[in-house]
Amino acid sequence: MIYTTLSLFINVIQFAIFADVILSLMESMGSHVKYHYIVKNFTKPILEPFEKLQSKLNLNIPVDLSPFLALISLSIIEKILKVIF
Repeated sequence: MIYTTLSLFINVIQFAIFADVILSLMESMGSHVKYHYIVKNFTKPILEPFEKLQSKLNLNIPVDLSPFLALISLSIIEKILKVIF
């Protein structure tokens, strides 16, 4: 029961990250997405540590890797929770 609830929460976060990436891409192409700020406010606390990590590593690439790193981390956390529960 606990694993199912936590796994569902992780899946919602992962979906929100995917939505944020797609909506950001649409905005960068000139479209105005009305509710992007809601998704952005939900995902910002999750993505911000990975954005800081990327800037500290000074990778000098034009691509934001924070969503990718967050998704990998959430996947690892979900696998650990599955072993625990």
